[in-house]
Amino acid sequence: MGPELSEKNNNSTIIKNNRLEGRFFKGLIFDFLQKYSFEDKFVLFFGFNPGFGSGYDKLLYSWC
Repeated sequence: MGPELSEKNNNSTIIKNNRLEGRFFKGLIFDFLQKYSFEDKFVLFFGFNPGFGSGYDKLLYSWC
């Protein structure tokens, strides 16, 4: 977990309309999926500095 997301914005939600919302979450994808339910929703995930190019294969494969 990097410093890219401030604690002030952690766990906040921005709702643009009834079909589009954004959630800020600083932590592991596993914890995020446990916290929020996405039934009947199309979901995209964006990772800021997730470490894909770090050469650390265990991290890379944990996202796959």
